[in-house]
Parts: sequence; structure tokens; C-alpha cells
Amino acid sequence: MKIITTKGKITEHFAGSEFACKGSCTCGKINIDEQFVQRMEKLHGMLSKLSCGCKAVYITSGYRCAKACQIIKGAFVGDMHNIGAAADFYAEDKTGAAIDSTTLCEAAQLCGFGGIATMDPISAHVDDRQRGDITYRNKQWYGNEYTGQSYMTFIGKSKYTAELAAIAKGEPLQQKKQIKVKIWIDDHEYSGLLDD
Repeated sequence: MKIITTKGKITEHFAGSEFACKGSCTCGKINIDEQFVQRMEKLHGMLSKLSCGCKAVYITSGYRCAKACQIIKGAFVGDMHNIGAAADFYAEDKTGAAIDSTTLCEAAQLCGFGGIATMDPISAHVDDRQRGDITYRNKQWYGNEYTGQSYMTFIGKSKYTAELAAIAKGEPLQQKKQIKVKIWIDDHEYSGLLDD
């Protein structure tokens, strides 16, 4: 594992500071795995290609130091956040609206993350537990982080399933047709575009 400890820009869309220990602990330490960050960049790229677009991915929890692991319920020293290969996040589409967590999780599975969980309707957890250079108690887990319910897959569960599948295969997305319309009601003209 190659560890990133710098605050500045580390990929096209992420800075090291976004993955810093924060919240319950105020140390601000950055200790995040480079391969994990590259997979997060791939995830951002996939979400950006959706018809809804992706304005930004926001990391709410990345690296967690030992002190943070003692404070946060369910966290422990040696968990994926503590070794620098996990993040909790949410994303906004091109209009600024939240992208639903099921879409985030389906995209994450297509990007190859081994640990994936919905956290709430707009937030998700991802980690790199599946990698051979990381020793972890299980190599795959998909589910709901708060209920503990496990899922076999997230594939086919989001409203963007067809788009995500095409993006994962490198295929172009089918463009929706737009039709110009004009109508008159009570001597008033209305015009606009309708999606086919």
C-alpha cells in the first residue's frame, strides 16, 4: 500500500484534505491509500457520465485515527477507515440535487469496491477490502450499514442501471430525443422541449 499524507490535490477531483480524520476527532491526520483514492476517482468519473451528471462527490468520513475509532460507534482500530481504504460519501448531480445511495452503491460495485453499503437515502460507504494486499476478515460485503442487512448485489437496483451498465462497458449512452412543441391556449402561445 502506498499511503498519501498530503493535503493538496491528489487526483482530478479530490484533495488529500477531503480524506482527513475529522468529526469526532480533531487531529486532521491524512493517511489514505493511493489505490483506494484512484478507485474513488473512477467512481466520480462513472457518476459524471450519467445523464444526471455529477457535480461533486463529498467525503464525509475518510481516514480515522485510533482515537476516532474509539469514539465512533461501530469503528475499531484496524477497520477499513483506520487503514486508509474506506470512505463515507454523498454526491450531487449537475443540478445540485443528491444522487440516491442505491445509485452510488451500484456504481461502486461496477468500479470494483469490495465493501459497499447504503447509509441513508443519499449516503454510502465504500472500501477496498477485496484487494489481495489488504488483510481483512471478509473480502466482500454489500448491505445497509445501519441495519446490518446484507445484499447479494446492488446491480440492477437503481434507476440508472442501464446507463451504469453501458458506462461500465465503455458504450455510449443513448441520447433522449427532444421534441420542440408549440401550443396555443386562449390566444396565448406556449413553447418548449419535451423529452421523448
